[in-house]
Amino acid sequence: MPKVLKRLLITVLVIALVGGGVYGGLLAYKKANTKPVNVYSMNGISMTEYWGDSSETYGMVTADKLQNVYVSDTQTVTEICVTEGQTVVAGDPLLVYDSTLSDIDLKKAEINLKKLNAKLETAKKDLQVINKLTPYSVTLVTPPEKDIRYESEATPLIVSGTGTMDDPLYVLMAEGDAIDGALIAQMVAYAQGSTPADPTDPTDPADPVDPADPANPADPADPADPANPTDPTTSADPQVPADTTDPEEEESTDNAIYAAFITREYDALNGMILSSWGLSIENAGSAYAFRYYDPILSEEILEYDYQDEPYYEEHGSPYTSAEIAQMKSDKEKEISDLEADIKIAEVDLERLKKEVSDNVVRAEIDGIVKTVRDVDESIMNGVAAIEVSAGGGYYIRVGMSEFEREYVYVGMPVTINNWETGEMLTGEVESIEDYPDESLESWSGGNNNTSFYPFTVSVDENANLREGSYVSVKYDKPSAGGDTLYLDNMFIREESGKSYVYVQGADGKLEKRTVQTGRNLWGSYTMIRGGLTMDDYLAFPYGKNVEPGADTVQAELEELWSY
Repeated sequence: MPKVLKRLLITVLVIALVGGGVYGGLLAYKKANTKPVNVYSMNGISMTEYWGDSSETYGMVTADKLQNVYVSDTQTVTEICVTEGQTVVAGDPLLVYDSTLSDIDLKKAEINLKKLNAKLETAKKDLQVINKLTPYSVTLVTPPEKDIRYESEATPLIVSGTGTMDDPLYVLMAEGDAIDGALIAQMVAYAQGSTPADPTDPTDPADPVDPADPANPADPADPADPANPTDPTTSADPQVPADTTDPEEEESTDNAIYAAFITREYDALNGMILSSWGLSIENAGSAYAFRYYDPILSEEILEYDYQDEPYYEEHGSPYTSAEIAQMKSDKEKEISDLEADIKIAEVDLERLKKEVSDNVVRAEIDGIVKTVRDVDESIMNGVAAIEVSAGGGYYIRVGMSEFEREYVYVGMPVTINNWETGEMLTGEVESIEDYPDESLESWSGGNNNTSFYPFTVSVDENANLREGSYVSVKYDKPSAGGDTLYLDNMFIREESGKSYVYVQGADGKLEKRTVQTGRNLWGSYTMIRGGLTMDDYLAFPYGKNVEPGADTVQAELEELWSY
């Protein structure tokens, strides 16, 4: 659209708005140019009761009224001091071993622990970097409109220059202008410091030089006049002077005048350059010789006024929100695994320290020797060589998210994974504490930005567990009849600590609705406790048109995934 017509339409629009009421006019204009907001079915963006809906945590094994004696492959047992059924008191010797090999393994264990701690520090630094990442986004920037005025000049027009190769004459030309004798004479005079004639003024003589001069290019009888059609040395086309020089000659001579001919948009000095070419004019005595050359234009000549075009500005990191969330989840999992490996390495280190410091294992409780096994068999099978009991069992204190308290109960069965042997065991929830514990050395899968409540799991004394070792505890959520809803995180927004979404209302208009959320799943889905059903339609993406009362249209999921 031409700028004049565009400005005229804007002016007419402003007048109409003022006459009919600015506020109402703007609302009508906005409504007429606003597209309906796409909404999508909950069936494609949510899920109910996913496979493996369970939580997992880990903790250290403690023993109550139990003592199991394990023999490592670095120990050589020299004597077993008890038999099955024997009653012992704390301090009685149970077995004696040679700890010669334990010194070497102790050093290896110390080195391994240092390596794990170094990896943990690196992973934590990586997580700090990831947490600072912002999603990639692109913004369309529209520069403000400039007040540019283009004033056409009468051409040809000598603008500036001294006529040297480094500072050629700058001649503004229109597309139909010819390089004739009058213009050549004017350029020669300009370069020589004379007052040039105006080639566009018919009353101004075109010959600023002595008419008696036989080299006067403006004299029609002068055979050196490039505009003389009878001159066999000139071109028949007055716009293209003939090149009478030898191509092998040097391009630059002392007595040549150099000119840069430039055509601009609107024939204005501040218009965009459409084309440019150079011409050298050499005084050969009785005639002028001409040669085309490629002029070097100064920055001042190259400049022109223009409206800045809209452009896209990139923000943030090269990653999307989903990619950053996945990177964060992966790194947190790596940190969690390293912390668990460090706990195991610390236990092994402490065990080796004890082996090196004392080669006699003594009873720690008063009780009865339940089992005495063959040493080689116990090492091979990863079980205790000697078991002493006073009627106790094993306990594991772990943590659960505040969102899981509603379905974890005393007596609830749990599955225990022995990290040392890989054996799966069964236990049950012994007790649940009423207050969260920030210092709890435990991790629970799901949303970590929440409070954790301790609970204790008990395991029968016959289980193959070692006191001071670490195990994971997995507990399944009781079936809720398929009513539990999980929504993709990108649809959920927060405001003043409350979560909300935009939903298509019964009247087809968009409404802002508060929802009750629960645990986070895989960093991608959030449990919806209330406020939504599978029959609802949600808006996405959240642009400037997404606001209460906006018109909606139910769209296909293919459009959603294209975002």
